Amino acid sequence: MRRTILSLIAAAALAFAAAEVFVVHVNFRHSALSLSLAEVPLVAGLFLAHPSELMLACILGPGVVLLLDRRHIPMRTAFNLAQFALVGGPSITLFSLPLPAPAGVGPAAG
Repeated sequence: MRRTILSLIAAAALAFAAAEVFVVHVNFRHSALSLSLAEVPLVAGLFLAHPSELMLACILGPGVVLLLDRRHIPMRTAFNLAQFALVGGPSITLFSLPLPAPAGVGPAAG
């Protein structure tokens, strides 16, 4: 069970890291935009992962890329990680609100 959870976190973190590595660059008029597709693994994770596992992967995957691939100052890295947390946290919270409590099993559940 624990191995399955770790592999799910690793797969989600890899998906977030890949979304951060392979950004879409758009040139519009005289400015350039870089768009990350991190919402794709976020939406998949909302349906497939536990909220705490998804939040960990949402920060861990891009965090590794930001620390190893891009050489930003620590303040910018911290800002970007906070931004990932501020997107993932409310998304996970709002998605899990309408879910009913899991049904109990056994004699005490009656």
